[in-house]
Amino acid sequence: MLRLGADLVDIEEVAAAMRRFGSSYLERVFGPAELDRCQAPVWLAECFAAKEATVKALSPVLTGADWRSMVLRAHMDGSRSMHLSGGAWVAARTLGLTQLRVSVCSDGARAFAIALARLEGATGGGAG
Repeated sequence: MLRLGADLVDIEEVAAAMRRFGSSYLERVFGPAELDRCQAPVWLAECFAAKEATVKALSPVLTGADWRSMVLRAHMDGSRSMHLSGGAWVAARTLGLTQLRVSVCSDGARAFAIALARLEGATGGGAG
């Protein structure tokens, strides 16, 4: 079974949250690897969109997972991947996740992400 999730994030809203809440916002939502790579609002908006898209592709089981247990990785070839750990990994395995792909882009004002999950032998609930 394939499941799809997508999300669109306003980059200025991420920048405003950074200004308003500072490190408490950053440390609650983003993993150390995401913050070490870059703290530019466009990158963090892409990370946030990818996390939301992943949650949507794996909901309802992944709903409520710790944001830091989902980490967007940028690769040298320009591709992105989502690394799951902790509760997110356990929830994904409960669903029967065998493969997760993410694609991210931005236009300067918005960041968009789409996540495609392949599930086999799923034991979790939810619509397909």
